[in-house]
Amino acid sequence: MRYKLFLLLILIMTECSENYKEKGIFIPFNCNRPFSFKIEDYNDSIPFYFPKNLFYDSITQKNIDSRWFDEWEEISYALLKMNEPILCECYHSCETYRLYLGETFYPSTTITINKDADSIWVDFKSLDRVIEFPFLISEDIFDDKFDKVAHRQTHDDSIHNNPNYIIATFIHKKLSEKEWNSFTEILDINRFWQLPSYHKVVDYRSGTEWIMEGHCKSGYKYLEYESSTFLKYLNYFIDIGIVDQRLIKVFKKYKILQLTNR
Repeated sequence: MRYKLFLLLILIMTECSENYKEKGIFIPFNCNRPFSFKIEDYNDSIPFYFPKNLFYDSITQKNIDSRWFDEWEEISYALLKMNEPILCECYHSCETYRLYLGETFYPSTTITINKDADSIWVDFKSLDRVIEFPFLISEDIFDDKFDKVAHRQTHDDSIHNNPNYIIATFIHKKLSEKEWNSFTEILDINRFWQLPSYHKVVDYRSGTEWIMEGHCKSGYKYLEYESSTFLKYLNYFIDIGIVDQRLIKVFKKYKILQLTNR
């Protein structure tokens, strides 16, 4: 009898832990090609990291948001330079959430939290400088304080003109089940999996992109966030000690986000 009650308790806890994905809206995987981290494999083309139907109208055969389509190619290029996988094509055998931070005032940054059958971990990555696109060599070099920037740009024709974009900051941390559950609570409160994937068509940009991707066995999710929702995720990652302090300083200095209790 005790054994049966124990199994029932485990079942209830498992179901509760998966509530954040209940009645979720997923983009199915297509697995149309394997992913390679070798930039030379793309023959002067950039792999697009996001579902193109969010940006492309199959009926009119035109980009839905052509003014900013190149900006997401730039983000794809930044993700490639950070050795990040494409999350929307094939299931990678673990549950993954990737927060992308792109801004005029700091280099492209990702915070990725993963959970597989054996472990839970989170990675923070940031490039050495801002990537300019299309095919610009940007000498936007940040000093140790991320404060001073020296500008010098020259044109080139090839994607291979930027071999010196490197991962300048990498932080890896293993998480507990409790820390993972705290994260899924934020997913649940913000109805992450229940919202449809969308790309906001706008007439202007502030120079800031805050993107959240989800990847699980059921499929893929893509959302663009306003600062209020983004802040909830970012504060969680700050609380668990994965965010580089220099980046927090940039947020405070330029008042990009009002970081509470920081």
